[in-house]
Amino acid sequence: MKYDDLVEHLGEFGPYQRKIYLLTCLPVLSAAIQSLLPIFILATPDHRCSIPELTNDTYTTQDTGHLALQNHTLWRGGGDVSNPWGSGQCHNIVNRSAADPDALKGNFPFSNKTEKCNRWVYDTSTFDSTFATQINIVCDAKSLRSHANMIYMAGVLVGSFVFGLVSDKIGRKKAILMSLVFHSVAAICTAFSPNFPVFAFLRFVTGLGDVGLFMCCFVLAMELVGRKWRAQAGVAIQYFWCAGMFVLVGMAYGIRDWKVLQVVPSCCTVVIFLLWWSVHPMLNVCVRIMAELTACDATRQ
Repeated sequence: MKYDDLVEHLGEFGPYQRKIYLLTCLPVLSAAIQSLLPIFILATPDHRCSIPELTNDTYTTQDTGHLALQNHTLWRGGGDVSNPWGSGQCHNIVNRSAADPDALKGNFPFSNKTEKCNRWVYDTSTFDSTFATQINIVCDAKSLRSHANMIYMAGVLVGSFVFGLVSDKIGRKKAILMSLVFHSVAAICTAFSPNFPVFAFLRFVTGLGDVGLFMCCFVLAMELVGRKWRAQAGVAIQYFWCAGMFVLVGMAYGIRDWKVLQVVPSCCTVVIFLLWWSVHPMLNVCVRIMAELTACDATRQ
């Protein structure tokens, strides 16, 4: 007797199977959110160099005096409609200070000598803050955004090997719980990253957990249902990935601070962990026994 024959005899998609199937879909939704969060938490709003010596500078022009200070100290070369500040995003005019008595008068000589700035102000009309604005991932450092995504995908690559072996060794439920721990702990800690190396490491660990969740949940879902429902179940679980995208968009629209946006869906994963913890431990045992029975019958035949 084959494994599929046993499942068909017990029921291909009964009430208990539907309950566990739904539980396998919820982590996929959470994994999708964490996978796409960098779109928002690493977003780089419009920005320009901060006016030297002006501690309360803002991206928005406050008055004519503020505009005069901008013209006095900031370089606007290469600007266009999409980027009005041009080179002023990364360069100040050399030897021009907000403390210069000519700053508010506008009667200063022309100068095209510039230097790189080390402080920036950001447009807060779309995002209150992002990780990119927190550590200034702009100008020469803007490649760090792609590096962060690359490191996350490296975690996905490693996790594909690790959790494939682990789930076969210790069982699907334990592997899912382990993935949820990696996923939720790393995601919550990401909100408190003080610098890029810490952020990148935590994104790597999050990638480990994300792919572990998706792989283990997908395989378990396919093992639970009979042949008649397997194709539909394989497609339906993907809908929860798509649902995660829509949920993230709604969260990002309502939550404009990147730390809060990072923590809220991560805390929801803790609830999913508790739900999986409550699943009867005999699930793994039953699946293992059924697999052993079919393997034994196949050997005898």
